[in-house]
Amino acid sequence: MSTVVGGGFDDGQDAKQVCLAPTKVKFDRKSENIYISDRINNRIRKLDVMSGKISTIVGNEFIGFSGDGQAATLAHINNPGKVEVSSNNDIYFADTNNHRIRKVFANGTILTIAGCGEFGFDLEEKSPVPALEAKINYPKAVLLSSDEKILYITDTASHMIKALSFETGLVSIIAGSLYRDSSQNSTIVQGPISLALSPLTSEVYFVDDDGIKKITNEGKIEMITRNSKFGGDGGLAINAGVSAVDIEFLGTSNTLLIADYGNNRIRIIGTNGFIETYAGNGNVTSSIDGERALDSPLTAFGVSTSNEGEVYFADYARVSVVTINGLIKHVAGNGKLQYLGDGNLATQSQLFKPRGVAVSTSGELFISDSAQDTIRKVSTEGVINTIAGGTFPLGGYIQDGVDPLNTFLNNPSALEFSSSSGELFLSDSHNFRVRKISKENIISTIANHTSITRPHGIALYNDLVYVADSQSNRVIRVDKNDGSVTLIAGNGTAGYSGDGSLATQAQLFNVSGVTVLPNGEVLIADTNNHRIRKVNLEGIIQTIAGTGIPGFNGDNILATSAQLNSPTDIEVSPVSGEIIIVDSNNHRIRKIDSFGNISTIAGTGIASLSSHGKLSIYGSLNTPTTLSISAFSGHVYIADYENRRIRKLEQFTIEKYNLPVQDDGELRTETIQDSTNLKTINYDNIQIEPPKESLKNSELSLATSVYQVDRNGKLTSFEKSIKSGIVTVAILDSDCNVIENPFTSPLTITFTELDFNSTSNYSCISYNQESKEWKNDGSVNEILSLNSKLTISCKFSKLSSFAIMESSGGPSPIITATSSNTNTFRDAGLGTDAIVAIVVSTVGGVALVGIIMAVIVGILFIMKRKQNLSKI
Repeated sequence: MSTVVGGGFDDGQDAKQVCLAPTKVKFDRKSENIYISDRINNRIRKLDVMSGKISTIVGNEFIGFSGDGQAATLAHINNPGKVEVSSNNDIYFADTNNHRIRKVFANGTILTIAGCGEFGFDLEEKSPVPALEAKINYPKAVLLSSDEKILYITDTASHMIKALSFETGLVSIIAGSLYRDSSQNSTIVQGPISLALSPLTSEVYFVDDDGIKKITNEGKIEMITRNSKFGGDGGLAINAGVSAVDIEFLGTSNTLLIADYGNNRIRIIGTNGFIETYAGNGNVTSSIDGERALDSPLTAFGVSTSNEGEVYFADYARVSVVTINGLIKHVAGNGKLQYLGDGNLATQSQLFKPRGVAVSTSGELFISDSAQDTIRKVSTEGVINTIAGGTFPLGGYIQDGVDPLNTFLNNPSALEFSSSSGELFLSDSHNFRVRKISKENIISTIANHTSITRPHGIALYNDLVYVADSQSNRVIRVDKNDGSVTLIAGNGTAGYSGDGSLATQAQLFNVSGVTVLPNGEVLIADTNNHRIRKVNLEGIIQTIAGTGIPGFNGDNILATSAQLNSPTDIEVSPVSGEIIIVDSNNHRIRKIDSFGNISTIAGTGIASLSSHGKLSIYGSLNTPTTLSISAFSGHVYIADYENRRIRKLEQFTIEKYNLPVQDDGELRTETIQDSTNLKTINYDNIQIEPPKESLKNSELSLATSVYQVDRNGKLTSFEKSIKSGIVTVAILDSDCNVIENPFTSPLTITFTELDFNSTSNYSCISYNQESKEWKNDGSVNEILSLNSKLTISCKFSKLSSFAIMESSGGPSPIITATSSNTNTFRDAGLGTDAIVAIVVSTVGGVALVGIIMAVIVGILFIMKRKQNLSKI
């Protein structure tokens, strides 16, 4: 499994070329670097002033909490606040939505230093308490004391200022209370969001809902200036109106800088207590590079000052500075909030909420990004671009008959590409429409709110478009030519009923996916019923997978006995005809084979991102939503929603040996309890019995396949001599590397129902990877003959490819092949074709069984170099 779209970012570039959504900035007066709290991109980034390059130092693309004790760039954070930098280059910040205060050590390791991580109030809160037991609700800011022995914290939702003592490890309340008297606004704490320390008096200043206040050295709260509409320049600050969101003192003076966000200005309160505008003309937009600061519009989310007295501020999609000579200068950001990566390789791009994926007949990939309200396309060269959406409607009108880039999409979800017409169909979910983009690149609506309420899954069958309408709990069919609508399933009432009855009278519950079998039967992902249901040609509905109870109760059982957890999509493999299910809340992709058994083909069941380039059963997913299968290659593309990526399951090739095979290999999985009790693997007329030995590696897969020589073609003498299926057996690690000689005991393979010729000799042969020759070096363990059919049991000392060979000879029907009898059969020089292999996985002695579609040509044992593997 590999990532084919997403996971990129624009770090390492010139600072003015990157996308930013800064909320706070901090100028480090020691290193003279600038730290940026990039909230929408969920990172803390550093601008190296000397090189002009920008990099991420905390966080990544994922919102959440993780990473303590690891590198900060691997950690998940959630809405970082303004940073503080200590004299030894440690970084402190409020991890706001994680209700924690975290520290990044100079070596790059991150750790929580305060906050239990749980939101909640204690009406009888004790003070002090151990730092990691403290309730800190949505903290927005931190501030080091001048001696760096105390870290002040805004406990924003609790309306308190708290202090963490590094000497005692305790957190204390120094101002504020849950019990507040609103009539005393000037002397209480109301949702504090910013902190500053007076360089002269060491008093703590803070911004809250009422304005700017300070905590005196006597512990009293005094009002500095009030929050109100703009006014008061040239007068005392106490009489002025501000709308402050951040403050910082200017150098070592007691001049206070104010990010007056609501008034689109930066203002200062001088040591005489008077207030003035420092930058901004009151108009809201990004600042103008090179403009006089007082004449430029700006948006000030945060402020910080340099050693020379320059004022840096978090502007709209930029970091800008007011220079010493009073001009605006842009120092970081290109004016765009979020990096998309259009025009770059898809693996260098960024996705936000990929909901749908479709692949064209030529291999182009289409993706719906619901968070961006766009459709994006990856060309066959791997370059990504936005092709639809991103335009807000004028007067609420959703435009049709235009270039798709000039229309408004609202939470687009499923996509389907028509191989016959070249049209792309999409569920414009929150616009209550199904739309199509023509081959001529014009967008139009084929169904709207008059027939659907919240379309999700869509499927194509001839000129008909099937729509899973989640909100109305129905599946409908739309004729794309005349727009006529036919009800397929669901009576409109949420619930579960109707199996064995007419589908139109059945209850469905939040249907998310739909597909049509080649014979016209309809499959439905009945999401909140945790089932897959089928409507046959007579219109009767039946459950084919799921028990209705959400969860996971194992694989390799009948699909009707298996638990699913919010399945959101289904597709039918054009290669194997098997049904592929997106088992979303189980974080798996599963399949139903022709026997009605279910198994996992991708995902571990753990919501995470891992194992890029490994076998798909070791690759984790996080809430996958939809999938698409290439009719040309058989590759499976998955919208890995919470991982913000498109993942690909591809055919698995280890080595090409030029051996002809038919596409008739059987899919089988055998549950194993541990590596000392590997079960016999049964194919038609072939049984594979692995040795009963313990394997040291805890993540191993037993890969096997059986394929047949195509007897309909022109056969070489070597092909004619092969009388059995050709069996390949290998042990692989999770990186698809072949484990050489994993067993000390022989492998037993039994071939049954062999045609018997009394004038022939039969040998157990295997492929020798060292000499690249077929040799009759397997020993015959048992011979049985019944009704002119032969059974031969062979033992082989090494894993490889195996078969039974017939050769002319004396009257003896069998020649026992031993290691001393080493006749060789060289280089058949034959064609190739696709087959299917099974992978039985053992993880730590507990069975995990997965099936992978594979191309195994020649033997799995030959190639050991990882760079030569094409992996799932």
